[in-house]
Amino acid sequence: MKLGIRSQLAFVSLLLMLVVGTIAGGFLEHQRRNAIEQQIEQELSHYAASARELMVESKAITARQFDQLADRLGRATTSRITIIALDGRVLGDSKLTPNELQLLENHGQRPEVLEALSTGKGIYRRYSTTLETEMLYVAVPFGEPDTIGTVRAAKPLSEVDLAITELRLTLIFTGLIALLLAIILSSLASHLLTGTLRKLIHHAKSLPAGSPNAHDDIEVLAGSFNHLAKELESHITELRRMERDQRQFIANASHELRTPVAVIRANAETLLDGAIEDRVMGPKLLQALDRNAERLALILTDLLDLARLDSKQTHLNLTELQLADYVADAIETLEVLAQKRSISIHIDLDKATTLKADPQALQQILLNLIENAIKYAPPSGEVIIKSQQQEDQLLITVEDNGPGIPESCREKVFQRFYRVDSGRSREVGGTGLGLAIVKTWVESMGGEVGVKPVEPTGSLFWLTLPLG
Repeated sequence: MKLGIRSQLAFVSLLLMLVVGTIAGGFLEHQRRNAIEQQIEQELSHYAASARELMVESKAITARQFDQLADRLGRATTSRITIIALDGRVLGDSKLTPNELQLLENHGQRPEVLEALSTGKGIYRRYSTTLETEMLYVAVPFGEPDTIGTVRAAKPLSEVDLAITELRLTLIFTGLIALLLAIILSSLASHLLTGTLRKLIHHAKSLPAGSPNAHDDIEVLAGSFNHLAKELESHITELRRMERDQRQFIANASHELRTPVAVIRANAETLLDGAIEDRVMGPKLLQALDRNAERLALILTDLLDLARLDSKQTHLNLTELQLADYVADAIETLEVLAQKRSISIHIDLDKATTLKADPQALQQILLNLIENAIKYAPPSGEVIIKSQQQEDQLLITVEDNGPGIPESCREKVFQRFYRVDSGRSREVGGTGLGLAIVKTWVESMGGEVGVKPVEPTGSLFWLTLPLG
């Protein structure tokens, strides 16, 4: 399948970033690994040389003395020190007990030992079967005036792997930034191409429209351009609307997330600076951390729910359900909140009425609407839940006697992050996404949802769903 220009630009940009990132990552990883291994090699060379001088001064002659000396040197250098006799016997090892030394095989043929006896210094990298890890070994001969053995310093290369892992994480983060840059460049290219396309549409519109009987190629082409222009104009209008909605959504989401994140960060910094020891401020800051973390979790949960609904990843299991059962479950869940605000809930339902809906969706719809009614009703207020059959639909209403919603806001309350009263909404703990989720659920099940005023004060949210 042939890709469009926008897709090609995006593909090329991403491919370029991938190639450059892979090459750069491989080069940096290689350089970093070499640098760390060289540093370890220099340290081990210094440790081995220092150990050789100390051994000359120690005058150790027995196996026990050599092993004790290896232990002391190992602790001092934070490395593994091994003392090997000229015949290959291991006289001492900082990582092994005397009993374990007796079980070791002869080390006379170890590459680093042979090289040390031959050239004065041996360096080798290999897997240690004793310690079960990859090690770097540096060995030097000792003994004056005649060589009587070698002393070897070693370290595991796990810290190299750790440093490489940190580097890879850094590269992944850099790669994400590069991906964002690629997307921006692709969008810019698309914008430039769209400008050229608009000019082409303008010229096409200026030509006379073609007709079925036209024999002139220009007339036929003009008619085709006019038809294409109309279609493209509709598509571009829709794309602009979607982009505008997307920008608005991102701006609103960023605004909603910024506040709890800022509070969490500020309180955490204050606690780390010593406020946690304050018996008054410490608990208050921790409580604020908990509240804002919970709010952040609620927002993210609602965002994930909306994302799944928008992408059609949520499978609807439409079955016949008893509305009264689900209303009772929702009221039981919200009972503590209703009692806390002294809200009385009145139910007027036909218990025999069934509707066709998804159980999870219906539960979430009722919880959102009834919880909102309880929160926005005045203290000691009331909430009324009713249902009524309308041909092949079931009308469900949730009414409160709260402050109501201004007429100019009624069509907007189902928009994502829209708030009639921002301060009031956050005070009662809303995320600004509940009604948007309700609308998406209801429409996905073939229903409608809306709101209207109640006299003298209050709001009535209604929705329709197919009868069972």
